[in-house]
Amino acid sequence: MRNTYFLSFLLSAPCRFFELMQAYYDAHLELNRCRTTALNLEVIVNSAAEGVWQFDRRAVVAEGKCACGNVVTSKYWNEEAHCNPANLEELKAGLNQCREMHSTHLSKAEFDTESSRLRAQNYIFEFLAQPDLAAALKEAGDAILSSPTGREEVSDKVAELEHFVDVLFGFEGISRAHPDVEGVFADKSGPEHAFVDDDDAYSVIKKLSRFVLDVRSWTTHIVAALLRVGSFVTQRRLLLHCVRTENIGEWGLSFVQFQPVQVRFVLI
Repeated sequence: MRNTYFLSFLLSAPCRFFELMQAYYDAHLELNRCRTTALNLEVIVNSAAEGVWQFDRRAVVAEGKCACGNVVTSKYWNEEAHCNPANLEELKAGLNQCREMHSTHLSKAEFDTESSRLRAQNYIFEFLAQPDLAAALKEAGDAILSSPTGREEVSDKVAELEHFVDVLFGFEGISRAHPDVEGVFADKSGPEHAFVDDDDAYSVIKKLSRFVLDVRSWTTHIVAALLRVGSFVTQRRLLLHCVRTENIGEWGLSFVQFQPVQVRFVLI
């Protein structure tokens, strides 16, 4: 509930980055739905294929008399194959549905997911690559060191970075609460995706999806830039995000940092 409220708060002041992340989130959900449908169709096809042919096995006993007059008996098995028309039609229909799903819906969902992912990623990296961003962060950090109160006037660059962090932590919370985003139908590429058996599409263990890994990676990049400012307000903001995020210790321990406390002595 709190994650939904947090995203509704972000919607009250929409920005380009939030729209890109929402598009990536929606595309990833649609991709998982298509993958689930494709797996269900494969189950139907495999079940129908097993019942197309039925084999009747009968024991046949043959007797004969040899030249010496002894009776010789031989027993063997005779198998007859029968085709089941109903299962055959079900198999044809299932194969057509699988072909349509993979060639149209699944391919489109994969393209939309990857394109929306690249748009969000390029938006972040282009912002971090701005030549005046490093100067703005350094200026904000110097202002804190020279300020007697340790407070700073937040520049537009720093404020936008903080908004990026707010959006990413919001989607981190939503993805943790949504099994289709966090869960089983993630890509096979990468060491973080552990499959029990690559030949069996259903023998997978719980693992992080591509969406969650991207959100955490982008959050780490932006937080690293924010920590260069070193202000108490920024550090408190990150601390509050860490407190409200489940299992933050698995990937965000470095986010909790505080500047050394300066104690001034006055001789009387």
